[in-house]
Amino acid sequence: MKINLMQILKSLDNEPLKTQDKDEHIILKDICVNALLVQLQDDANEGTSKAGRYALAVKLYSLTEADLSIEELSEIKKRIGKMPHYGPLIVGQCFNMLENK
Repeated sequence: MKINLMQILKSLDNEPLKTQDKDEHIILKDICVNALLVQLQDDANEGTSKAGRYALAVKLYSLTEADLSIEELSEIKKRIGKMPHYGPLIVGQCFNMLENK
């Protein structure tokens, strides 16, 4: 499935969300790459899983649009949903974007 990774996340008032430190728009790619690279407490501590997430993060980082498999989309959504500092505003928008809604 083709996904536009440059989609900007927005507030409930439809204003672009921005990073606190650089005052840049938060885009889907940032959220996906971060979720793939962060090691969470309940992650398996095996190299194969880590290397797979790294490879997917590298693939996404260099693209503006990605053609993702069902498995890749599932992994990205699972990772975003597990991130403790991503609340419903972020997770809901990212899931909709990843489902092309």
